[in-house]
Amino acid sequence: MIQGGWVIANDGSGHRLIEDGVVVFDGGEIVHVGRSYGGRVDERIDAAGKIVSPGFVNTHFHAATPISSEAYVIDTDQRLVFGNPNIPLRPTKERLGDPGLADDDLHAVAKFTLCALLRSGCTTVVEMGAGSESLVELVDDLGLRCYTGPGYRSAETYTGEDGSYYLKDWDEERGLRGLERAREFAERFDGAHEGRVRALFIPMQADNCTPSLFRETRRAAAETGIRVATHVSQRIYEFHEIIRRHGRTPIGFLEEVGFLGPDALVGHALYVSGQYGTAYPGDGDVESLVRTGTSVAMCPLVSARTSWAHQSFGRYLRMGVNVTLGTDTWPLDIISEMRWASIIGKIVERDRSSATSAEVYTAATLNASRALGRSDLGRLARGAKADIVIIDPDSFRFAPVADPVKSLVNAGTCDDVETVIIGGRRIVEDGRVLGVDERAVRREASRVARDVWEKVPERDWANRGIHEIGPLSFRPWDE
Repeated sequence: MIQGGWVIANDGSGHRLIEDGVVVFDGGEIVHVGRSYGGRVDERIDAAGKIVSPGFVNTHFHAATPISSEAYVIDTDQRLVFGNPNIPLRPTKERLGDPGLADDDLHAVAKFTLCALLRSGCTTVVEMGAGSESLVELVDDLGLRCYTGPGYRSAETYTGEDGSYYLKDWDEERGLRGLERAREFAERFDGAHEGRVRALFIPMQADNCTPSLFRETRRAAAETGIRVATHVSQRIYEFHEIIRRHGRTPIGFLEEVGFLGPDALVGHALYVSGQYGTAYPGDGDVESLVRTGTSVAMCPLVSARTSWAHQSFGRYLRMGVNVTLGTDTWPLDIISEMRWASIIGKIVERDRSSATSAEVYTAATLNASRALGRSDLGRLARGAKADIVIIDPDSFRFAPVADPVKSLVNAGTCDDVETVIIGGRRIVEDGRVLGVDERAVRREASRVARDVWEKVPERDWANRGIHEIGPLSFRPWDE
């Protein structure tokens, strides 16, 4: 029994607050939530003065995040990277066959990422496109829940030798082979490790997949019951390229080919009709998401870093979109991501009552579990999975707590997470991932990053190093 503290419980219709409440779980399932419990318990966990929350569900992240160019293109002149931080790392067409990271290096980076997610209270995560046997093994070792699959696409994007960008190498068979690999992955791993691993079909980007690949993905999903996900409307040139190619907005294109639906999760949906950056009028895209029951994984911080914001979290909710939250790249802190969603939403709408603490918290719990078709996650209620997070607000940053949700969203970070329980098993205790040498994990990820960044000139069209693409914040000291 977890006893005391602010319990963010669920009464079947939504979250409810219980001051000095209790949560009782037996094995992997919650058996009681309330103000008290008169039955026998084997162990008591004192949570007095703390926040007891359902585990957070992060609906969009990438396993290789710690070594991405996101670490060095922040604040960079957009002209250097053409508005796309991934482009400098894209090979020219002649180098499209580059093998990428060695398995051991990818394993090291993914371990860093998953540990970071656990430390921020994520008990269920959606990894967008790096599904592999190695990742499945890591998920099992660390004890969290993960939805993933190997991503695939019809076209590879590359940079020309003269710096031209957004060039495409189309190959329909490439995409179909990728879908077949995804089916094989699903056959092997969907439901593995007591059901904690679930497969997804992930055609990676709306602009890099053909209509037939999306339709084949839908056919495979219907045959297997596997859910689907993709990236869409994440960049302005993608928006206008798909209009030019298909005569539809990216969201409209996905609806036309039959990809959207209640089992679909789309990442970003940032550049849509009615958004100031697209110069395309109307609410058609948001209405399309509502009409099809498609869920959106918003990643507010990574969008804000490129000077763009969703228009907006509150608008999408009011129109009926199931909005969830993901961390995407870096930092991997779902609590901070809630704060960014709330603050950016208020600024965009010039409305302090929009994107409330309750709404962004719900996006990372109940909305996210709905997006995955799960009624047993994201809530503290009898019969739900015993995925529980205990957060300690005893710091000068929090100040006295009058409302635990407002305090958590507006002051909390991953460093405040004390305990993470998944399926009744303690995974994080005293703010540390059990059974993991965290310092060694961070050190190994840094080594891989240094190795990758050293080779950036080999893959950049102008042979630039990372500090030419993204200059240091201050000029190095000259002796």
